[in-house]
Amino acid sequence: MAALKVMWPASDFTVADYQRQVSAFWRNAVWVFKKLARRELRAAVRWHTTELLEHTFALLEEEARLAGRAPRPEARKAEQWLDERRLKQTEVSLAPDQRVLARALRQAIDLFVDVSAKVAAQRGFKLPDHSEVERWLRAGLEKLVVQAKS
Repeated sequence: MAALKVMWPASDFTVADYQRQVSAFWRNAVWVFKKLARRELRAAVRWHTTELLEHTFALLEEEARLAGRAPRPEARKAEQWLDERRLKQTEVSLAPDQRVLARALRQAIDLFVDVSAKVAAQRGFKLPDHSEVERWLRAGLEKLVVQAKS
């Protein structure tokens, strides 16, 4: 049982790791949006939970490390190492409903934009410019929300 208390060694979070996580998030955000637009809602739920959150939590873990906290991989015990703000931002409700998923994707984008900028600034990484895809996604999500209300 004592071995369970030993801290897992954290590997260095390199600029290549950062670039990989950021690029993968935006690629998968587009994929989730496409699934939403096609009304493939269960696929959108799956991609949101397995892909978007995976890349978001990789950066949240790095942010926690930089703040002197001891994060666990795969969001284990995240309630202990996320700060209050991040706990609120990671409260996500999902359902196979176009409006619910559109709101969740907007929420994921807001969180990811914030945490990716913060990690880049703290680690001295160049923040990649994904503003065009972000604008495209936000405009498309707004249309989906308006459509779904009709």
